[in-house]
Amino acid sequence: MGSPLYIQKHLRKGHQLFSDYAKMSSLKAGNCAYWSAWKVENGVIQVQIVSLPNTDDGYICLVYFDEINDALADKAKADDL
Repeated sequence: MGSPLYIQKHLRKGHQLFSDYAKMSSLKAGNCAYWSAWKVENGVIQVQIVSLPNTDDGYICLVYFDEINDALADKAKADDL
């Protein structure tokens, strides 16, 4: 896949990330948000790391945007007009 097209890291003011443990702790506490996207053949893959409010848990969200099926859906909508 290579390097991501986009990387976005948001860290609340006053928090610093010196180690991987600190990064994960900040994510769990909701003090940091992370997402990135990779262009792949016929689409885009996006990864987000998200904390769950009021818990010590979080999740990783993996999304695939399929350009071929999006184009076919757009064509079908246009054909219905």
